[in-house]
Amino acid sequence: MRVHPLFGVIGQELQSFRAPTGRENRLLRLDGCAPDLMDATRQTVRATMEHLGDSHGLSREEAYALCSVAVDLRIHEVVDAPNWVVGAFLPDDIFAGGGNG
Repeated sequence: MRVHPLFGVIGQELQSFRAPTGRENRLLRLDGCAPDLMDATRQTVRATMEHLGDSHGLSREEAYALCSVAVDLRIHEVVDAPNWVVGAFLPDDIFAGGGNG
């Protein structure tokens, strides 16, 4: 069994975080968490863009363009209001060699 902490609470405020990446079924998964759905989505896309830049040498613009056509965004949690968890799923097979980065 694998356990991933999702957030930490200091006082009464949810602290932003960069969740660990995970590879499931040849998908790269990155998560974002925030009190607002759009902020959680922005965190997730920015983390995905940063990963694409670091792992595949893409510019910010190239990473954004790739996210717009290849990334599947999903809302993971809404029950822990007001905390939204959004995930980005990027298939490995869009990269030569199956995404070794």
